[in-house]
Amino acid sequence: MYNEAISRKKEEFERSIEHYKEELNQLRTGRASAALVDNLLVEYYGAKSPLKQVASITIPEPRTIMISPWDKSSLAGIEKSLRESQLNLNPNNDGQVIRINLPALNEERRKELVKVLNQKAEEARIAIRKHREDVWEEIQNMEKDGQIGEDDKFAGKDKLQVRTIVVQGLVAAVDGGQVILNVGGRAGVRVGDELSVERVSKEIKDPATGQVLRRLSSPIGVVKVTDVDDVSSVCTVVSGSGFKTGDTVKTQTQ
Repeated sequence: MYNEAISRKKEEFERSIEHYKEELNQLRTGRASAALVDNLLVEYYGAKSPLKQVASITIPEPRTIMISPWDKSSLAGIEKSLRESQLNLNPNNDGQVIRINLPALNEERRKELVKVLNQKAEEARIAIRKHREDVWEEIQNMEKDGQIGEDDKFAGKDKLQVRTIVVQGLVAAVDGGQVILNVGGRAGVRVGDELSVERVSKEIKDPATGQVLRRLSSPIGVVKVTDVDDVSSVCTVVSGSGFKTGDTVKTQTQ
């Protein structure tokens, strides 16, 4: 019965993780990505719509985002929304498309990014912890009501911990042979853990609207944790190369 309690919360666990992923995608790292702006709400015929539903978003150059609205009359509204967003962007509207050039990360911006990443990670952990506490309370009530025994109660607790320990993080910086991550002890990362590093390799778009339907990630390597504090970790490269700030990492402890 405890399996049913965990399964009922599955959607909420996954929704919290997906929200965290979307938040990470919207962080400006110096590398152009459609995910930075595709969910930005813009004025479109008197209603707020995600940018990806009203325009084609492409990456013609590594640090350039190009936005081509289906209706050119919406250019001004899109530009206004971009300027008023918290993304700190400087869009260039030439009357046909909007181009956004992203500057390279400087040290100040890099430090600011790490702080924001840690904040987003903590928010995700709090949300997941709340879901876990709700399920644990339900499992304890099952034992009190005689629906399960003590062994099942603790088996449910163990399974609950394993299920929710999975956390998404980001490469915060690459310094020589070291890879610094924005997840640490609070996320369950331990010295000796080997973590998968992934990068978005392909965007699947609706051929009719250009809307991004799905992003496919590909593994690009593995790193091993050598040092951990509460909110970050330092890794050495086990396999792969070319890691960049903004690459995702997947952590799981058993």
